[in-house]
Amino acid sequence: MEIGLQTFRLADGYFAHSAAMTVASHPQAGALLTAARRLPGNQVLRKDGSAHKFSLAHYLGLAGRDQSIRDDFDRIWLSHTFLEVGHTLKNASKKSTLKTNDIFHAPELELIYHIRNGIAHGNRFHFDDNGKKRLAKHAADNRLSQHRVGGLLEITEKMEGKQVLFSFAAPGDLLDVLTSASEYLKRMGVGDQLRP
Repeated sequence: MEIGLQTFRLADGYFAHSAAMTVASHPQAGALLTAARRLPGNQVLRKDGSAHKFSLAHYLGLAGRDQSIRDDFDRIWLSHTFLEVGHTLKNASKKSTLKTNDIFHAPELELIYHIRNGIAHGNRFHFDDNGKKRLAKHAADNRLSQHRVGGLLEITEKMEGKQVLFSFAAPGDLLDVLTSASEYLKRMGVGDQLRP
């Protein structure tokens, strides 16, 4: 349940990020600056309490004008999310006292495992011997996922070396994976049975 809630929070955070970038890139975003100049927050604190000061107007405008910055934010947020959730799932599986760890091998969780590994290997799918064995034993797809509006996502060995973000899946597809995994984990957390 805890991992499902964490996954949902991180996916939800992406929507908040997307909303902020939408506002920043709106042609009338400059009109917000009058009000924004009175807001605190144009600083980034250091450990000792000192701060980097920055121009809210400049950086709001930069986020609005520069698509590459918005693309970087997408990659950074989603990379972090998959690394974080994948790491948490791996640790939970190791600590599990269940007689079987099948709960951690649902196809949508296997998608997270392989996407995380691809991101960690320079944003390219990489399958070592363990990864190949895992793919042979556990499907990594969204066939049973609650959310798969964008179509089928499936990871196979043939994808070795292929780009993960955003060739294999676009941000919306990745959010489908995360929200489906979140729903699955929350259901398992309240005692639903594994799928047949």
